[in-house]
Amino acid sequence: MTQNNTPQNKYRQRVLILLSYLLCSAILIWCKNSLSIRNIGSYYTNISYLSLALCAVQIVHIKWSGGKLFSLAGMFLLLTNLYHFGAMWCIGLFEYRDFVMSFFFSPQYNNIHILQHAASFAFNGSAVIGLGILWMTNRTNFRDIQCQTISDEQLLKLGKWMFVVSFPFRLFADITGLYYSLQGTYLDYYKNAVAGYVQAIGEFSICGALLMMIACSKNKKQSIIIYLLSIFYCFVCMFIGNRGHWLIYIILFTHVAARYFIKFHAKQVVAVVLASLLCITFLNTIRETREDSARSLATFTERFTEQITEKNPVLGIVSELGNTFYTAYLSMQKVPQAIPYAYGGSYLKGFISVLPNWGESYQTIYDESYFVKLYQVGGIGGSVIGEAYHNFGNYGLFMLLLIGLLVGRISLLFDDALARGDYLLIAYLVPLFTKMLWWPRDSFASIPRPFVWGFLFVWGMSGLLLKQNNPENSEQLQVQGDNNSL
Repeated sequence: MTQNNTPQNKYRQRVLILLSYLLCSAILIWCKNSLSIRNIGSYYTNISYLSLALCAVQIVHIKWSGGKLFSLAGMFLLLTNLYHFGAMWCIGLFEYRDFVMSFFFSPQYNNIHILQHAASFAFNGSAVIGLGILWMTNRTNFRDIQCQTISDEQLLKLGKWMFVVSFPFRLFADITGLYYSLQGTYLDYYKNAVAGYVQAIGEFSICGALLMMIACSKNKKQSIIIYLLSIFYCFVCMFIGNRGHWLIYIILFTHVAARYFIKFHAKQVVAVVLASLLCITFLNTIRETREDSARSLATFTERFTEQITEKNPVLGIVSELGNTFYTAYLSMQKVPQAIPYAYGGSYLKGFISVLPNWGESYQTIYDESYFVKLYQVGGIGGSVIGEAYHNFGNYGLFMLLLIGLLVGRISLLFDDALARGDYLLIAYLVPLFTKMLWWPRDSFASIPRPFVWGFLFVWGMSGLLLKQNNPENSEQLQVQGDNNSL
């Protein structure tokens, strides 16, 4: 062991990194607290610069500590900032205004003092989430965990059967959503969505496709075909609604593909950037077309051309994603003035989502766990920042610190499973990965059911299928799966 890698030096470096992050964050928070709200335009500009500076501080310290940005933890942190400050970046730095941003520049929709409070809390919340993630970065080594050894053939078989069993549910839900979305607006998808258990089972197909892609990684051509087909399906389903969910799936597939069979070089990065810009333009066109009552291919083509020639596609998508801040604003506006603090109730009641939907009493509890429904404002999603305030007020910062620690831990576990080829552990964690990555603009109540149901589904399928090849090994795998899980 070299001198620089001794436990003492690693400990000193960790302390130095954390102290450096705390100092930089404290300076930025002091600057943020010094901002005046008298001129709303100047406030948006200044808070935009400070939030981007906080992003830069977080990126530098994560890289300094040996962490990865393209990971659950890194993406969770970046998306939290994007969702809560994106619209302000567009207004304050580029004077960009879109029809989805009326709240930010219309006095009749907002109270500037509540807005300042919400922006301040979101800023502090991002800083403490970053602290929790940074604390966990490279903190624990899972190499001593015994890997669940299964062959590529067994993995492919498991992935195929998971996909075959669950994809019909996925297809039914997506076709139903597409039908209602085309008949009306995209909000009709949510009004007429299929039963929750159908969607939950359908999501297992994502894990099945991912396992098939990993199993074929030695045959690069087959893996790339599975990857491209999965990405194509995600883009098609963006016509339905829930585009953010499908983007999360794209991130997941790309993250795993980059680990196993795709190596990005300079030319490929340029190609990906150009393709991303085209995709963003495509997404903006979908958003505007869905709001148009006269939807047709000609309308879509016209709006797509307009997006390319007259509008900024990047600012368009950033402004829409950045509207999550509105949910945080509503939390400060309604709690505790109209709605009492939940004191952790939304998190505890969120576990009831593990059960199937049973009657009105269940629905009442679920509505209380999905805190946004209590605000009775249509067309908005959740917010990890807003939910913390909804439960504990300003003390919600401590909850956000715990969330940062949890996300950092799961991120470490998932990346280590990828590195060790612990395929069953990857399968167990996929539902948790996707729902946690969506959590910045959702509620905790959306996490327990996919994780628990997904865990049981993978456990049952692996036990049933692998037992046919080696009964003793199957029992050992299941026991190890329990020990390796959370």
